[in-house]
Amino acid sequence: AAACAASLLSRVRVQGAACEGSIPRTSPLQPASIRGEGAPSIWLKELEEGGGDRTSQGMRVGVQYIVRLLGDGTVIEDTRRSGWGSRAYAQPFVFTLGDLEDEATLRVLHAAVLDMRVGGSRRIRTCLMDPQFGYKTMPEVRDEQWRPRTLERDWLIDVEVTLVAINNGERKWLSLPWQR
Repeated sequence: AAACAASLLSRVRVQGAACEGSIPRTSPLQPASIRGEGAPSIWLKELEEGGGDRTSQGMRVGVQYIVRLLGDGTVIEDTRRSGWGSRAYAQPFVFTLGDLEDEATLRVLHAAVLDMRVGGSRRIRTCLMDPQFGYKTMPEVRDEQWRPRTLERDWLIDVEVTLVAINNGERKWLSLPWQR
């Protein structure tokens, strides 16, 4: 599984030219493509580069992110407004970069955070249930009257992620703004 993750993540690159049938070069989101037979595309935009340390595969990272449906902007997840499990309300979501078997982590976050600097932000676009990058199970979304909303597998989502902390394998975290 680790070799598969390394192979998958090593092929994610932001490209200057648009992929076949995707968004034009003038678009604010540039495609990052996984090449191969039947391979999906994701679109990535660097919003802010950040000035801290750079991430690499295997690091524990702390991020804040929001997932929205493209089109109507419905919020599917927002770490700044939620908390579950061992993560307290509004605390950053922590995961191991490259561990694609982790069921709790939205897989597109691995591609978004790879090689990012602390303090940086990126927007990444993919399909809701993309086999490589999307959710593994359909998320539950409710409307204003708290009724379940039906989502389609191929709907596009925008994920805006900010890297707030990294752990380089030592016992201490680097750059923990919420503990200052």
